[in-house]
Amino acid sequence: AKKLGLFGSNEIEEALIDAVTEHVRDIKQKYADSRAGKSGDELNAAKAAFIANFIKFIEWPDLGRAGSKFVVGVYGADDFERTVEDALAGRSISGHPIVVTQIHSDAECKQCRIVISGASSEDRVEKLGRICNDAGAVLIGESDDFIRYGGTIGFVMISSHVHFDVNLDAAKRSHVTISARLLPLAHEVYRERS
Repeated sequence: AKKLGLFGSNEIEEALIDAVTEHVRDIKQKYADSRAGKSGDELNAAKAAFIANFIKFIEWPDLGRAGSKFVVGVYGADDFERTVEDALAGRSISGHPIVVTQIHSDAECKQCRIVISGASSEDRVEKLGRICNDAGAVLIGESDDFIRYGGTIGFVMISSHVHFDVNLDAAKRSHVTISARLLPLAHEVYRERS
């Protein structure tokens, strides 16, 4: 909304404008997906498979005591939660079982290792990026310019195929290292400071 010069006179109006903007983005994406002949379920399954692999190709700092949960939070991307749960069911990372949960507040992001966000506005992604950086969490999303706004990994559609971009500076701020083996597969590897 900010890019379009749409500002509310207070926080509630700004939130409503952002919600409408995100809804319009979702409609545009669903239309593009339908024209490409891919169902939302197929695209979500591809993204979930990527996330399952991202977990393996990221060096995670201290995962806590043995057997503690590795939490993947889904925030504002509710239709995606079940697909991610299915892709990660029964998996673990270094002896930590992976659990997927729906989160409902910014504060809940702090308990996650990965936050999958449906946010698309620059301000919202930047805010979530700061929260995830402080918590040591990787922020994944799919809005335009997601990685430029502070997301760690952003999904992009190219010729009706799912690809991903990586923001190395966001990863560094979250105290994680993305494997050099994953980077050549990215559509774009972004650095905020060149």
